[in-house]
Amino acid sequence: MKAWHRSTATLILAFLGSLCAPCAATNVVRPNTGASAGVGPGAPLNAGAAAGASGALAADPSALAGLSGAPLVGAMPEVALPPTGVLAEIATAGLELRATAAETAAPAQSPAGATTFDVHAGAAANPASVVTVSQSGAHVSGSPGAEADGVPLQSVRGQDTRRLLEHFQVLEAAFGLKRGDSNLNPGHALAADILGNFAADMLDMADRVPYDAHIYEHVLGKAAAALDGWADHVDGGRAVPRPQLRLDERDPLYQPGEREITLAVYPVAGDPMQLGHLLVGLNAAQQFGADMVTWVGAGDDPRKPKMTPAQTRIPILEATLARFGGLFGHSRIAQGTNFKGELNVFRIMALNPFQPMRVIYMAGDDHYARTKPDGSLDVIGELENNLANLMIGHNPLIHRIEVAFIRRTLPKVILPGDPNYIATAFPQHWLEHVGFEASSTDIRTKGLYYLMHAVGYQLALAAGLYGLGAGAKPS
Repeated sequence: MKAWHRSTATLILAFLGSLCAPCAATNVVRPNTGASAGVGPGAPLNAGAAAGASGALAADPSALAGLSGAPLVGAMPEVALPPTGVLAEIATAGLELRATAAETAAPAQSPAGATTFDVHAGAAANPASVVTVSQSGAHVSGSPGAEADGVPLQSVRGQDTRRLLEHFQVLEAAFGLKRGDSNLNPGHALAADILGNFAADMLDMADRVPYDAHIYEHVLGKAAAALDGWADHVDGGRAVPRPQLRLDERDPLYQPGEREITLAVYPVAGDPMQLGHLLVGLNAAQQFGADMVTWVGAGDDPRKPKMTPAQTRIPILEATLARFGGLFGHSRIAQGTNFKGELNVFRIMALNPFQPMRVIYMAGDDHYARTKPDGSLDVIGELENNLANLMIGHNPLIHRIEVAFIRRTLPKVILPGDPNYIATAFPQHWLEHVGFEASSTDIRTKGLYYLMHAVGYQLALAAGLYGLGAGAKPS
């Protein structure tokens, strides 16, 4: 990537991040006390006065332009509204914002004396649809079945993809990753295609389901940065896409090369794949200069009877990964077995006995341990045992194993010198937190379908999985 592109992209990402930061600037309104727009607990705020309207928030987002720094005069105390961007989302969705008592908010998200607001779909709306938001725009509470605390207000919104499309176009220009640009080097041309596919799939999901605009914009920004960094590795000759490797027994035998191939391996259940998984893969590609990131989808496990059968789950996972232009791959080496991921990574090496390989095994930071509390081996212990077990078939002379822990729960990266550091015979790395909370469990149990990739969503819908479709199967 050209230097001016990189500096411009950094500035633009910082600016876009400031737009998404919760409550970067507070809008203050003194509510109107007129009869047509009475304000108080349960009454709609009269935001329209700033734009010549009355009653609930106007459906035109431009009507909110006068809110900032233009207090409405009334007898009631000043009320701090959520950020203007959040108000615009409410207005665009045709919803009402109603002040509520501070006591209804979760203490951790609404300090004593703070005002919260309910978002209503109108006078005739079912009360069960009410969602409470704090001044920051974060979801605070809701009815049973509502989305989890901390999910921003934009999750009540769907259909309007203009803002997301514009965000993608800014990123595309800032990082110099415009699909079809004949001036791009091969690595950046491939990265542009992958980013274009990813953005198209996210826009498709935004048209299908209510989604969180901040998370979608964040994911696209992080994906663009990661793909740009990975493309630098490719164009610099440090990474070669689509390496000839056997990932499982289905693959043909390849003539081994002299160049060491860098492969990042990520074992998952993939039930279903979600945006956090994909962003971890993109971050790994950039950080390690990987030729490929391959997922190892878990096989059927009798200890997990509720897991979607592999014969249904794995094809959906593979169809999702296929959208990433050869950067992402999948190994079926776990199918028909109960082998752990720490063993399967060495089995992949054994399939390539004469090919020099650097393999980075990825796991959550909650597995940063040699043993578990019950005394059984955890990730580090399993890798150490398998590294020493040459009967698996790997070749320590040409196969290098490393481990990368994905930031999830630990408050900091653990480095040498830290009392919690675990010395190992192989290098340790840390992958940054993806920047939002996402889990396959939330998709299955809470219906947070916007966290799914579009391909996985469509196939799950057709199969009636995760509460989707007329023939939906319970999760």
